[in-house]
Amino acid sequence: MNYLSLEKGFRGLCFFIMLFLLLISGLSTEAAVVQSQGKRKLSGNVTTTEFGAPEPLPGVFISTKDMKSGGITDGNGHYEIEIPDDVNVLTFSMVGYKTLELPIKGRQILDVVMQSETIQMNDVVVTALGIKKEAKKLGYAVQTVESKSLSEMPNPSIATTLSGKVAGMTVYNTPNMLQKNSISLRGVADPVIVIDGVPTNTNLYDINPMDIESISVLKGATAAALYGSKGQAGAIQITTKTGKSKTGQPAVSVEFSQRSMFRAGWIVFPETNNQYGNGLNGQYAYFDGKGNGLYDNDWVWGPKLDVEDPSTESGYWETTQWDSPRDADGNLIPTPFVSRGKDNLKNFLETGYTLSNNVSVTSSTEKTTFRVNLGYDYQNGEVPSTALHTYNASVSVNTQLNDRLKFSGNVMYNKMNSPNYPRIGYGNINIPYCMLIWMGPDVDVRDFRNYWVPGREGYEQRFFNLSWINNPYFAAYEQKQIMNRDKTFLTGTLDYTIMNGLNVSFRQSADIVSQTQEMTWPYSFIGESAEKGNYQLTDTHSGNYNSELFIRYEKKINDFSLNAMVGGSINFSKDQWHDSKTQGLKVPNVYNLSNSLGNVISRNELTNYLRNSAYATLDLDYKSTYFLSLTAREDASSALPQDNNSYFYPSVSGSVILSNLFNMSDASFLKIRGSWAQVRADLSPYEYMTAYSPSITYGNNNAVAYPAVLGNQDLRPSDTKGFELGLTGKFFAGRLGFDATYYRNIDSEQIFNQSASLASGFTSYKINGNEFIRQGVELTVDAIPVQTSNLVWNTSVNWSLHRRTLKSVYGGADHLGDVKVGERMDKYMVDNAMLYAPDGQLIIGENGLPVRDDYRKFVGYLSPDWTMSWSNTIHFLKDFSLSFLFDARIGGVQHATMSEKFWYAGVHKDAVGPDRDAYVESKGGKVYKADGVNVISGSLIRDAEGNVISDTRQFAPNQYMTDYKSFTEQYYVRLNGETMAYDASFLKMRELSLMYNVPSEFLNKLHCGIKNVSLSVIANNLFILTKVPLADPDEGTDANLQFPSARNVGFNINVKF
Repeated sequence: MNYLSLEKGFRGLCFFIMLFLLLISGLSTEAAVVQSQGKRKLSGNVTTTEFGAPEPLPGVFISTKDMKSGGITDGNGHYEIEIPDDVNVLTFSMVGYKTLELPIKGRQILDVVMQSETIQMNDVVVTALGIKKEAKKLGYAVQTVESKSLSEMPNPSIATTLSGKVAGMTVYNTPNMLQKNSISLRGVADPVIVIDGVPTNTNLYDINPMDIESISVLKGATAAALYGSKGQAGAIQITTKTGKSKTGQPAVSVEFSQRSMFRAGWIVFPETNNQYGNGLNGQYAYFDGKGNGLYDNDWVWGPKLDVEDPSTESGYWETTQWDSPRDADGNLIPTPFVSRGKDNLKNFLETGYTLSNNVSVTSSTEKTTFRVNLGYDYQNGEVPSTALHTYNASVSVNTQLNDRLKFSGNVMYNKMNSPNYPRIGYGNINIPYCMLIWMGPDVDVRDFRNYWVPGREGYEQRFFNLSWINNPYFAAYEQKQIMNRDKTFLTGTLDYTIMNGLNVSFRQSADIVSQTQEMTWPYSFIGESAEKGNYQLTDTHSGNYNSELFIRYEKKINDFSLNAMVGGSINFSKDQWHDSKTQGLKVPNVYNLSNSLGNVISRNELTNYLRNSAYATLDLDYKSTYFLSLTAREDASSALPQDNNSYFYPSVSGSVILSNLFNMSDASFLKIRGSWAQVRADLSPYEYMTAYSPSITYGNNNAVAYPAVLGNQDLRPSDTKGFELGLTGKFFAGRLGFDATYYRNIDSEQIFNQSASLASGFTSYKINGNEFIRQGVELTVDAIPVQTSNLVWNTSVNWSLHRRTLKSVYGGADHLGDVKVGERMDKYMVDNAMLYAPDGQLIIGENGLPVRDDYRKFVGYLSPDWTMSWSNTIHFLKDFSLSFLFDARIGGVQHATMSEKFWYAGVHKDAVGPDRDAYVESKGGKVYKADGVNVISGSLIRDAEGNVISDTRQFAPNQYMTDYKSFTEQYYVRLNGETMAYDASFLKMRELSLMYNVPSEFLNKLHCGIKNVSLSVIANNLFILTKVPLADPDEGTDANLQFPSARNVGFNINVKF
């Protein structure tokens, strides 16, 4: 652990707590002074004539200008308040009604009539290509996430911050450091990430949330059609901050923020049983850790721990162990076999934390705005020696060069450096694999902190098991995974106004990424053919360059408004990848390719891609009530065969403001909308070709290979056609709102591998075919249920469901694999299930083990049935706000890999009890009889799909014996298709924050130039409710033996000058 960094963080925490207490005490003193002033009473009634005759208006907030005195009207619209003698003006306010400021000098009674305020739906959202449009004009679904909710939590990845904030978008969050979180939008993976209108190549770690003004999620083909095939899965449109002054006046401001987050336990931790130790068949005697003792290199199916034995001096059963002393003849002396490592993983892990510091300077004049931002994040991993350093810098400028010409530019630089980050996957490079599966509680991991054998430093690791696994400390500190990544993103735009309503823009962008990754295997490392050490170096370089030119025209004629755009773009990308690995090291611990014992195994790839595009849009507006939008785009792609490399896709969308047509109250708004689009998509570069692959190695030699899949020069772009319908409403003067969407897309001419005759020399060939239907429903509801003088509660709910079904199969077949036409594509079938009798009892074979079912079984669906989130912000006592977010996925199936491996190794927390004790006492004997039945006569006949045709079987209670370990392996490992399939539903409290804004009145009295100070306590990943064992289902998979899912708490401070 970096104790120095932790100490600095703790000192900072103490400082900010003291500052917070001082501020509170100062405010309390000020409040006491106010209360000592003379006061008088004022009363009256507040009514409204919105519905004709005057009616009482409850819940109106009445306050003095300084907000220090006031009250609220009761259920009859009446109020009685006490105010200072020197107050001459009162403010009457309520959401949906015009705020009034009324003089009260000398009055004791004041009756007020309030008028409703017309709902204005003129919110501007950022759409495709960075074009801003009024929300009411859109005919498709767009959801916006503002800056505040993105920057409050110091998450390493923006994807995590977006979790639960957008209906129809699912973020699969991993607890593993530097592993990319995957995003699905309406069931389609990897929506394009766009920064200021330009698609970018990002891993979502390299975007500084403090640079983000807002994120607009464009859902569906219509919304993202102008991004071409990249927008087929939708788009996440990021708008960055500029130096624009909120007041519109020239100004300079400086903002500093410090955000910290510390691990405070775990919401999911892989618990093991602590009753049995290393060994097999209930036996264990250490000799050398290489299998030359009694099962001293196997499993955790050994003897029971802490067994009392009065015949020994220690009072416990004894056997030879790795740290046993030796007698005069050099023989190991038995020692007590007791539980020494009950909390091995907890003792091994360090306290993970994140420290984030950010400073920005903004400046604005009459013609120019400027902003520069610097940020540094440090993430200390829970695995020793793991960390991530992130450096961010950005500069943005907007300037009016003359009356007609405007320039805007943005440079964003990100550098990520990890001296070591954890390995994932099943194998001995994975820390949980080494510690949880193959190391029993008879061993205390802390005894191996000094991981070199004395006198053999650098050559031989010290551990109790030297056959299958590595010392976790040795693996953490010496088997390193190093990453250095640099990204530069540049955009520049020139806007020229030709005449009023007509302008032309040119935009140039470059997205350049360079990454180096190193893997080091030290001498004596077990696995990866690395007994003498190994070294791997991987370099990746990518550049994405985009040039755009477009002309825009605006015109208003009476009740009509017209906006048109015509443009074109050239997109070029170049990717290089080079991977080299040694075959052992000549000199230990010298990690260099030239130190290889054998030939360096080297592979490389070079990919070029070019796409030329032309596009046009036309937006029509009639009486600010009827809106129509048309778009068209033509692409030519180098990734498709020459004769089929261009494709056209149009879209149309529209909306109607129903509240204008039906003369609804000014306090209401209702809009209906709809859209249709066609989107085409190309292949990955060179995918249609049949060519040698330079990235294949055969044995220990460099080689190339001819592919097993035959290309196709006649491939066509895949096609998606779809529509969506939506209804948006705002009622009660904005206190209740909703947005409902239904969408349906048909994916056709999808490119897939069709099986080929083996005589052709290929296993399959590429072809267009198969059709799928994607459809779903999204609903968002927002409300202000409570609004009083001391409390305002804002709440919103996102809910969505999505289905993808098979519409048709190439060649007219009625099924694709296990999926029939009309069925869901996420159907989960297993071929390693067990056979059951008609009454549900398990069928046991003559070997005493469950019998395998020869037919594939349907277990469930992989995707959730529906998802939901609930977010809330409560403002109280004027300067405080409390926010929290719940996130849920309901339904779906997940295979519990961690649980399976725990049963296999013997460490599962349920692998205890009389049957396990009998296994130990019998030394692995066949003394276990499973509950179930034996087939004593008859037969079972089923059709090709497993449906029963006839069943004449007769059953009797099971009489066959086996050993407990063999049964659990059969039940939980070999035939675990059903036993390890768990309901993946979960409910998680994802975020919680309590913020205090220091009153401006207090800051003004300090005369130090501070305009705003906010302090907050934050937490994320607070708890989870789920049936999935040992792993967090938030990741969507348990295949990688994930690390424990941490609960985090922290604090923020933000100061603006």
